[in-house]
Amino acid sequence: MGRAVVLPNIGRNGTLSEQAYQILKKRIIDSTFLPGQLLTEEMLAEQLGISRTPIRAALKQLEHDGLVALRSGRGVEVARVSLRDVQEWFECRLALEPFAAKLAAIRRQPEQMARLGELIADQDRARQDGEYVRYVELDHDFHVALASLAGNSRLVEMIDRLNVQVQRFLILSQTLYQSSLAALSEHESIRAAVELGKPEAAASFMEQHIREVLSRISRGTILD
Repeated sequence: MGRAVVLPNIGRNGTLSEQAYQILKKRIIDSTFLPGQLLTEEMLAEQLGISRTPIRAALKQLEHDGLVALRSGRGVEVARVSLRDVQEWFECRLALEPFAAKLAAIRRQPEQMARLGELIADQDRARQDGEYVRYVELDHDFHVALASLAGNSRLVEMIDRLNVQVQRFLILSQTLYQSSLAALSEHESIRAAVELGKPEAAASFMEQHIREVLSRISRGTILD
C-alpha cells in the first residue's frame, strides 16, 4: 500500500485515534481522497503505520462529520458532493453565521479583535504563495474565531462543523485562484463591522459573503 505515513509527535499530541482523524480529515478536505473513493481500515492502518482500532474510531468521527459514509462489509466511502449538498450546507450557514456575526459585534471585547486581523493577513500570505489548502484552513479558522466572539459555545460547534464542509467544497470547486482575493475583502468588511460594534452591518456583510461564496462554488467544478 505504499510508504507508511509517520504520525507527528506520536504519544504526545493527542491519542492515536485523534491524530489519525486529523490526518484523514485533511486528506479528504484537500482531495487526496476523492469523493466516492472506498477506504478500508486495513489500507489506512497500513498507510499510517498503526493498528485498526484507532482507525476505526477516526472513521466513526469522520462519519459524524459527514465526510465519509459507511459501506457495510466494504469499509467507508468518501462522501460524494453534489450541488444540492452544497446548497443545503450553505442554507445552514445563512441561518447561523449572520446571527453569529451580529452577536459578535454586540459582545466582542477589543482585545479579541486582533486574532481576526491576523487570520486575514495569514490568509492573504497563503493566497500570494499559492498555498490554497492552507488558505481554506485559515478560512475555517476565521469563521470559527468570529463565531467565538458571540459567546455561545453551541453556536461555535455548529459553525465549526459547517465550515469543515466548506473547506472541502472550496477545494473541489477549483475556484480559489480567481476568488480568494474577493473573499478576503469580504472578510475584512465583516471584521471591521464587528470591531466598530455595528451588529446589523456585520450580519449583512456576513450574509452577502456567504451568498457570494455559494455563487462562486456553484460556478466551479463540484464532483458528484
